[in-house]
Amino acid sequence: MKIGVSNLLFTPDHDETIAALLARHRVDTIDVAPSRYFSPSADAAASDWRAIARRWRQRGIRITALQSLLHGTEGAALFGDAAARARLSTQLLAMVDAAAALGATALVFGSWQNRLRGSRPLADAIALAAETFRPLARAAAARGIRLTVEPIFAGYGNDFLTTHAEALQLVEAVAEPGFALTLDAGCLALANEPVADVIAQVAHRVAHIQLAERDLRPLDPGNPAHAAIGPALQAAFPGHVACIEALAPAGMAPAAAVEQSLAVADRHYR
Repeated sequence: MKIGVSNLLFTPDHDETIAALLARHRVDTIDVAPSRYFSPSADAAASDWRAIARRWRQRGIRITALQSLLHGTEGAALFGDAAARARLSTQLLAMVDAAAALGATALVFGSWQNRLRGSRPLADAIALAAETFRPLARAAAARGIRLTVEPIFAGYGNDFLTTHAEALQLVEAVAEPGFALTLDAGCLALANEPVADVIAQVAHRVAHIQLAERDLRPLDPGNPAHAAIGPALQAAFPGHVACIEALAPAGMAPAAAVEQSLAVADRHYR
């Protein structure tokens, strides 16, 4: 597998330093959280995004996916009223445009606080979510992009698509080429999902892979989950990019957080 790094791990003032570090580790891809560069991200022009992509290309790095898509978007909710759903759709369409300008081929929809279903039955929630995502998937596909959904562990407070099996239900309900699944190694471990079974079930729908720890800590060399998950992902997705999704904790320099995470990824996922 190839390894990528999310810029959630560092701010733009560290871009040059991190780019040099990535080159030393033979990493040539990153994922981007748009709010790292512009807030609100929906107001940035296509030329602004193209300039960012150009700077990364000059460093030998391409942008593969966008994440943290709803950060800073007020009042957006997948299961809210019509206005809240419209805000969500408008922001995601803006992120499709941003992804196209950046040269990314995937969008990762996580945003668990914007997708709480409450007492709504899972089947009803999937049906309603599919109605929202279907036109967005078509818009993404028209730009050569896939919108993906990320399962998020229930322990965070999430109540919708807490496992890969549930997320797969939504992907199949949307039933559009522009809508796919993000496989998240952190969720696999935290939800204690059977790795081989999950991969066999969802591999044909996976468009993006993430490597993560609980609370988005840097990858932990002492976490035994990586030794179990890494070889399985390598066997199932040869040549695929697996992107580290993490945050640099207080008191830890971004470069140190990236170095630690890459050491774990190099050991278990390459």
